[in-house]
Amino acid sequence: MQYLSDPAGRQNFEPAYIAVRKAEQRVYDDAQVRRLPQVDAGHPHAREWALRRGSLARLLADLQRGGAVHTILDLGCGNGWMTHRLGALPGSRVLGLDLNAYELDQAARVFADRPQLAFAYGDIFEDILPPASVTQIILASCIQYFPDLPALIERLLPLLAADGQIHILDSPFYTPQTIEAARQRTRDYYAGLGFPEMAGFYFHHQQNELARFRPQVCYDPASWGQKLSRRLGGKTSSPFVWLKISAGEAGR
Repeated sequence: MQYLSDPAGRQNFEPAYIAVRKAEQRVYDDAQVRRLPQVDAGHPHAREWALRRGSLARLLADLQRGGAVHTILDLGCGNGWMTHRLGALPGSRVLGLDLNAYELDQAARVFADRPQLAFAYGDIFEDILPPASVTQIILASCIQYFPDLPALIERLLPLLAADGQIHILDSPFYTPQTIEAARQRTRDYYAGLGFPEMAGFYFHHQQNELARFRPQVCYDPASWGQKLSRRLGGKTSSPFVWLKISAGEAGR
């Protein structure tokens, strides 16, 4: 694991985040990380991981179309499980980037035998990556840790090659009618865990914030087919939309 940004002054988030992850039983040993998104049926988050398997399968199928070879940025990679799975795409290279040294160290250790993978500690808002250097950027279950979603997309677009894409998945969006209640639930949740300060690092976004980037809806949980699948007990029918922002369509 390499450092692309100076960790000094950034430690206020990581200890609280890891403590919460441990309280939620979301910190895994090395053997478990290597298996993810597969978990034992009795695991406390087995249902969630079934959903993640479904969204990963859809993403991989999309990226494999046409036999393209990708250079991928997995932003907010955590323990690197998705970075690992993306690295299975033939010929592709993947950088897992995060500000969580604890899990990055684990990712680098667990997947040290995968030369197509690299892991780095870095602030995406710093000039740590060259322009037009990646073909795909993955934002999986991480937009809630960025306070300004449009600013994030604006920052990422110059990193894309001309035909590059940004994928947002496994992430909640809210409506004007639900967002305040969601913020209160977040405050109550972290207070109940004993880490009220974490609420200040968790941000709630609305899908319309992305309108000017003209995202394509690749998976819509509100479609009648997905609603029916969930009603019938579909284990991989995610409740979260999958959005794709293309460099050309976003008006860069």
